[in-house]
Order: sequence, then C-alpha cells, then structure tokens
Amino acid sequence: MTSMVAVPIHARNQIRAVLCVEAQGEALSEGDARLLEAVALQVGGAVERGLLAASLLEGERLYRTLVETMPAALILYDGEKYVYANPRALQTLGLHSLEELQRRSFRDFSQSGAPLDAGRYRRVLQGEPIERVEDQLKNLRGEVVDLEVSAHPVELDGQVLGLVTWQDITQRKRAERALLESEAHYRYRVELSPQIPWTADPTGNITDLSQRWTQLTGMSPAETLGQGWAAALHPDDRARVLAAWAQSLHSGEPFCLEMRFRTAAGDYRWMLSRAYPRRDDSGQIVRWYGTTEDIHDRKEAEAALQRSESLHRTLMRYSREVVEILDPQGNLRYVSPNVALLGFDPEYWKTHPVNIFSYVPLEYRTGAERLLNEVLSASQPLGATVGPVVLPLHTPNVPAEWMWFEVLLENRLADPDIAGVVLRARDVTEQHHYQATIQHLAYHDELTGLSNRRRFNEQAEAMIHRAAQEGQPCALVYLDLDQFKEVNDSLGHPVGDELLVQVAQRLRDCVRASDLLARLGGDEMAILLPGADERRAKTVAARVQAALSEPFHLAGLQVVVTASLGIALAPQHGNTLEALLRAADQALYAAKEGRNRWSVYRSGLEQASRSRLERVQDLRQALRENQLSLVYQPILPLRPGFPPKAEALLRWTHPTRGPIPPSEFIPLAEAYGLAPTLDTWVLKQVLRKMPPEPFEVCVNLSTLSLQDAHFMKWLTRAVQGERRDPTRLHLEVTETALLRDLETARRHLEAVQRLGVRVALDDFGVGQTTLAYLNRLPVDLLKVDRSFVGGIGSAAGEALLAGILSLAKGLGMITVAEGVETAEQLAWLRRSSCDYAQGYFVGKPGELGQLQASLAKARLTTHLP
Repeated sequence: MTSMVAVPIHARNQIRAVLCVEAQGEALSEGDARLLEAVALQVGGAVERGLLAASLLEGERLYRTLVETMPAALILYDGEKYVYANPRALQTLGLHSLEELQRRSFRDFSQSGAPLDAGRYRRVLQGEPIERVEDQLKNLRGEVVDLEVSAHPVELDGQVLGLVTWQDITQRKRAERALLESEAHYRYRVELSPQIPWTADPTGNITDLSQRWTQLTGMSPAETLGQGWAAALHPDDRARVLAAWAQSLHSGEPFCLEMRFRTAAGDYRWMLSRAYPRRDDSGQIVRWYGTTEDIHDRKEAEAALQRSESLHRTLMRYSREVVEILDPQGNLRYVSPNVALLGFDPEYWKTHPVNIFSYVPLEYRTGAERLLNEVLSASQPLGATVGPVVLPLHTPNVPAEWMWFEVLLENRLADPDIAGVVLRARDVTEQHHYQATIQHLAYHDELTGLSNRRRFNEQAEAMIHRAAQEGQPCALVYLDLDQFKEVNDSLGHPVGDELLVQVAQRLRDCVRASDLLARLGGDEMAILLPGADERRAKTVAARVQAALSEPFHLAGLQVVVTASLGIALAPQHGNTLEALLRAADQALYAAKEGRNRWSVYRSGLEQASRSRLERVQDLRQALRENQLSLVYQPILPLRPGFPPKAEALLRWTHPTRGPIPPSEFIPLAEAYGLAPTLDTWVLKQVLRKMPPEPFEVCVNLSTLSLQDAHFMKWLTRAVQGERRDPTRLHLEVTETALLRDLETARRHLEAVQRLGVRVALDDFGVGQTTLAYLNRLPVDLLKVDRSFVGGIGSAAGEALLAGILSLAKGLGMITVAEGVETAEQLAWLRRSSCDYAQGYFVGKPGELGQLQASLAKARLTTHLP
C-alpha cells in the first residue's frame, strides 16, 4: 500500500515549492502530517530570508553606485573622526582614499574667516543642523573651495553621526564676485519670495509687518511692533532666537533661524525667519528686511523620516539633488524621494512615470532630448557625463510658473547595478533670477529703465560699424535738459528724478524700435538713429522738442522744461562712436548758448571747445603761479555804532591776455570743479592778512564748497589755526547754494556759526522759494539783490524793498543793500532803517590799503559820521 502527502512551501506570500512525501506499506499518521508542515514552515522561512537578502543586496549596490558617482560631496563623521566620504568629497579635499582622510582633522582643511568652524559641525551631532550655508575650505592642493553646505544628524545602528553634503559653488561665486565688482552702481536688493514680510530698524525693533502675521498668530500690529513679536515664541525657543537676533544686530550679518510661533488656535508651528541688512553709502545699517516662512509641514515630515535604510540610502535622501534613473529607452525607472525640491509631489510620480524632460517647455525640449539621446546612443564611455545645462521647468502643481533647474546626464548603461542613464537635477531658480537681475542692471539705467552708458557704447559701436560696412548713414542726437539744475535745486532731488522718468517716457515715444535710446548720466541722454541722414535727425530733434514742450506735472506743480540737442552725422563727422560723441557734444554746447535749440555739428565748434579747455588750464596755472589777487569793496554802515565791512573779490591777471573778468572765469571754475580750490585760495589770503580793524570782511562761498564736507573741515581747521577773531569773517552764500541740498547746507552753516563766523545770504530775492525756508536757515546778514535797490523811485519798487527790510528785521537779521549807485538810493535806505549800503556810489573795489581812505570818502560824500 502506497500513500502520498503534499505540503506547500510559502515565502513572501507566494507558494515557492511543494514538499511531497510517499509512504510504503502503511498510511502516514496525523502526527507525521504535522511534522511535515513544520518542516515546510522552516524551509519557507529559509527561502524568504534568502529572497530578502538578495533584494537588500541589490538595493545596496544601486544606492552605493549612485552615491559614489554623484557630483555632490558627501561625508559622514563622528566628532572629528571621519566615517565615510564619497569620491567627490575626497577629490574636493585633495585626497585619494578614505584612509588618508581618517588621518586628518577638520583643522587641516580650515580657511581663515570661513563662516563655519569645527565647533559648528560638532553641534550638528547635538541636533543643530546646517541648512544650505555657504562655506569655504582649503584643500591639500592649496585651493580655496567655495561650498554650499547642508549637515544633519543621522542615526545608524544606534549611533548618531553627522551627515554633510557639499555642493561645489566655486565657479559660481567667482562669476558673481567678478560681476558685482565690475558694476559699482548696482544697488543691493533682497531676492526672497516671502510668506510674511517684515522690516525692522537698525536696533532690531519691528516697524512693519504683513497682515498675514495677524492671521497666523492672532496678534494685532500694536501688540507685535517693537519687540512685541517675541511673545509668540515657543518658551523653549525664546532665549535661542533672541540671542541669535541680537548677534546679527551686533555683527551686521544676515539672520536665518528656525523657530516655533504660537498660532491663533493656540498650537505652535515651525517657521523659518530670514533677515538681511540694507546699508547706506557710508556702510551704516539703515533697515533690516526679513521674511517669516511657514515650514511646519516640512519639519513634521523630517521628524517622521525613519532611518531604516542603509548608509547610502540615507545619504541619497538628504542630497540637494533630485536623481532619476532612465532605462535604455528613456523611460523613468526610479526617482529619488526628494523630487519635491523641483516642485513635484513624490506621490505624483507613481501615477505619472515619465522623465523630467516631459515638463520642459517645447522650445527647450528638443535640445534637452537631444542630450538624452546622445547618452542613450551608447557612444559615450561608461561614466561619461553630458551637461550641466540649465533648463526651465513647468510643475504640474503650478503650471503657470517656471522653475529653473540644472541637469547633468551620466552614462551608466553598462553598469550592472544601474543599467541606465542617471539624471541629476538641482533647483537653480533663485540663482537664475539673481543673475538675470544683475545682467539687467549691468546694462540698464536703474531710474529710467533706459539703456545705460555701457550698453549704449557696446551697441552703438556695432550699429555704426554695420552702417559703415553697408554704406548707410547714421546720426547721433545728444541732449540735456536746460532747466534740470533749477528743478533739482528748487524742488529737490526726488522731484528731479521723477522729471527724468517722465522725460524718458516721452523720448521713447519719439523713436523707432530700431533706434537706440540711452541715459548716459545725469540729465544727458543720447539717441542713435541707424540709417538716418541729416533731414531725419532734424525731424527727430524737432519731435523731441515738441514732446518736451508740454508741461510736466511734478510735486503738484506744472513745470516747463526745454532741451538743447546736438546732432552729429556719420560718415560726415566721423565713423566711430568716439568721434560722433565728441562732435555731438560740441554741437550741444553751441545749442545751449540759446537754449531750447538743436544744432548740427560744424567746423569750428571743436576749436571753441578746445579754447574753453585751454582757459581752464590757464586758470589751473594761475593758481600755481600766483596770477590771482584780491580787491576789497567797502560796505558802508548806515547806523551809528555799526562797524564797517568790506567784500573780498577775486581778480585774475593773465600774463598775455591781461585782466580776465570774473564773469568769464568764475562760471568756468564752477563748471569744471575748481570753485572749492578758488574758495580755499581766497580764504587763506583773507585769514593771513585781514583788513585793518574795525573792518569786517565778507568772502563769497561757492555752491560746491558749501556742499563739500571735506572743504568745511578744512575751513574749521583754518579758522582755528590762524587765531583771528572769527566774528570779523562773514561767509556769503547764495539762495541756490542753500536750496540745492538744504539739510546739508544748514548743517554745515550751523557748524560755521559755532566757530563764531557769521553767515550772509547773498543776492536775496532772486530765487523763488527762499521766503519759505528763510526762518529755518542759519543766516546773520541779508544782502538784498541790486535789482530791488534799482526799484527805488517807484512806489511799487519801494514797497517791495521796504517789505524785504521789514521781514529781515523781524527775523533779527542785519541788512545790506547791494548795487547802490545814487545819493537818492542811499538816502532812502537810511530812512528805511537799512543797516549797510554797498555799491559804486559808496566805493569801488580797490587794494587793501585803500579801504580806510575809501570809507572816509564815502562818509564825507554821504554826510555820515
């Protein structure tokens, strides 16, 4: 008798085999059957353990290969002991093996002044991660390497280790530094996409906060501003956050920290706060700009991660790169869990197994797929890479927005552990936008948005050269505004800036798309007209003048501004940009003699320009060779007990041309920046040899000197060093000089008054806005302009002059009438209680030694005691 029993063997929820037993002679008992079932269970367990080991071994080989071939540097350490480093890390450090690295310490690679030190890396083991911080190290080849560092504590086999990811950003940092150094005008701007923006003053007090803060925390703005925001901090985070914020305020370094805030619902959410300082021209922090971003979900996800995978799986999870593996047909076989870095939900890929190039816009996709096919063709050797290349990406979550990522393809087709192409992608959206912004600022004027001088020079040279090759004409129209200085001086620089913006917009409407319009600096603008002859250039010039003739609306006023234009033509006036600019500038100068005109370059203009430069050189030489001298004009007191005064006036006697009138050389000095030098020369002479007592002396001060902090410091030292009675020195300034920068002028004049020197306001009444500011200005004497004195004899003129004298008296100022030419004028001024008179009737300018005689003659003539 024969009997048989079959028992299935299960492994991993499948029947993997059948155990069959045949009995001869007698049937198997129930106990025999249970014994066979136990044997089948033991065999099934062994089979399942074998399958699991094979699966783990295959996964370990896959991740080991990915980690060891990835371009990012990965290091695992315990204190100062290195546990593991991938080949990229060893190459970055200048080493050949892990054994060499394990004989080194952190200090062997330290770079002086680097943001992160060995202590910061040790604190990672204590639970203080490093999130994408820029650092530097010096490798054993002596090279300084810029890095983007991330470090996290990881637990492996019950031990806490530090996991560091380095991204080599040396080339990018070099390019950024080179571009920033070449563009001095670039202003700092914060490139963040904040959820809750806020600002703080230099001391750290919050001054402004988004409404989203109130929505999140339930705290009102009144409760939040200043230091009130700290009340929402988690008690365990308060000391750490306030200490870090205080450290940033002290050092001026950017602030970046994670913290927990109490929400309106009463729970706490993790937030990431960043802040960057904005500095003024002197380097002082004027404001902090910050953002607070909700990172609670990310923090919870990080906390929920289970480090149950091998070392290399853990390393991959914390990489800043997204990794895909494509099979030989280009289909997606694997995507790393951190695909969310590129804006994708990891769950999305389970139902959409296509490679990342499917989300590249069509205009870029052909080039991207060509790179992939180049690798898939197997023409590249094992390990060969293609790229990196920067491509835009549409995410399925936000299809209207673009991200930019850097992709690198590596041939691992012949690698049995991968058998495909490894695609590595890294988000570079922020860097892309940052570089695009810098590129735009490098070639455009920040105020008007027009091309700047750099872009104009580059494009104009090419356009002129192309026109010459094609035998075509070309025209350059060079213009500036006739009243721009007056607008700036009377209404202020912000209004002047708004005027330039409106002018730029009107000029855009006057040119074609093929024309080149640029702001070269200040109120100077240029238009290059390719293919334009003289008739076309004149038409554009007329169109510009017509466009600017309409009033501009500025600060609640209607302001009329005109322009002067100079025109140069190619090839008649030159075939290079330099030649055309020179010719157009000379034509512009000729046009400005009449204002609101345009002028075409003609022969002889260059000689006039050269003549002006020669006169400037002569003036410089006059300063060196003592061709300058001073004369003094007496100022007669009209009231008893008032001391006489004299005004020091500069004269220039040229060795060949003879006397040069001040009306000729003073404007030249102001135009070419020599006015402070002339002022210094005059003051030195006056302080060294003052007029005899009791004379007080008045010295004119130019606009440039009044605004120059260095000149004012020199004046302070000079007055104190000569040990003269400072009350005998008066500095005369004009209304224009004061109103050009009222606050600076007032600050400088108040410093002068503290020395004891008196301040006189010259040519009063010529300006349009002085009355509004007169009571705010540190002025001791008011010199009434000669135009008002000329009105004596008419009822209206005398009433106006009497009002000015009364106003000055009411403000406690001494009055001086300029341009007194007749006895009648002098008599009227005495009756009207004017304090002093100056003019040819009183006395003409003369040598210092003639002052006493001139004053005696004036008193005799006017019957004054």
